Amino acid sequence: MDAHLRDLRYFVAVAEELNFTRAAERLHISQPALSKQIRGLETALRAQLFLRDRRQVSLTAAGEALLDVARPLLDHWDEGAAAVAAKARTLRVCMTARALPACWSATSARHSSRSGGAGTTRATRSCLSPTRAPTRLRRSGAAS
Repeated sequence: MDAHLRDLRYFVAVAEELNFTRAAERLHISQPALSKQIRGLETALRAQLFLRDRRQVSLTAAGEALLDVARPLLDHWDEGAAAVAAKARTLRVCMTARALPACWSATSARHSSRSGGAGTTRATRSCLSPTRAPTRLRRSGAAS
């Protein structure tokens, strides 16, 4: 049985709202699609998660047990994803004083020639490559 994070997010939204229509609006999906996903999750888990009637939705004991596990799991996932994103955006620059002027001029030229500085990281890496001397940069950001 493979439940996906999306399924758990859908389940938590319905459990918090106790209303499929409001949960669907919160998730920006259609109510029938949300109902189908929840039914699929219930089938995969072989347990009824919600008691439903035309006017009311409530959690079953199995639903409460899943909610107790799903919330922290989603929180941990979000924290992990944020940590990975923060590390992926970190730029570490190490160089000798002799390489600094040439590298800075190549990087700043690249940065000022494009809106938002796209390619600056590649330009900096190319400039700092131990096998290549800093030279002019091609449009793709690689040293030539």
